[in-house]
Amino acid sequence: AIIARNPRRVRVMREQLEGILADGDIGLMAVVNPDMRTTHAQEGLSLGAAVSPANDRSRTATFQIGFWGPDGYLSGKRRTFAAVPAGQFIRPTQKGNIKTSMMLTVTGPWPGGYQIAYGNQRIIVRSALPPGSVDVHDTESGLATRNGLLLETSVTRRDQFMVRSRKATDRISIAGIAGGSGSVAVELYDRFA
Repeated sequence: AIIARNPRRVRVMREQLEGILADGDIGLMAVVNPDMRTTHAQEGLSLGAAVSPANDRSRTATFQIGFWGPDGYLSGKRRTFAAVPAGQFIRPTQKGNIKTSMMLTVTGPWPGGYQIAYGNQRIIVRSALPPGSVDVHDTESGLATRNGLLLETSVTRRDQFMVRSRKATDRISIAGIAGGSGSVAVELYDRFA
């Protein structure tokens, strides 16, 4: 509902509502649940805003807006796990109710490339990662970048790593194909259906 000081303010608020995502873009929507947990999702406008003031002199109005989400999921709390070198591991966890993907950030040097393991799944990069360079792996899309540029032929295996809800049974580790002293860090979001 809209409750305003005067009818003019109701008209201004109606115009603001009618402008939400009216250009066809997708935006980030936050939802505060009754338990005060905040989730967010990428949403687009499915139905324009319908605003119904009681009359032209009314200080109140009701409205309805329809949204759609390209993947239909809500994301919750962002979780980061500090970088670990070869020989150590990360056990990523999330508190959503469905599996979620991860962003893996790898720093060099890895002179002969590297392999990231998560259970029996692997990401293998066969090109050297020099000191100061950063590879980022999106485990949902399978895309990998090096210093912001797409890595295409260097990644010879890219399994889809997904973290189950509320369980931390598998762990992530990194190893150099021909030595190295880089590290891997993990970032993920709780995911809800």
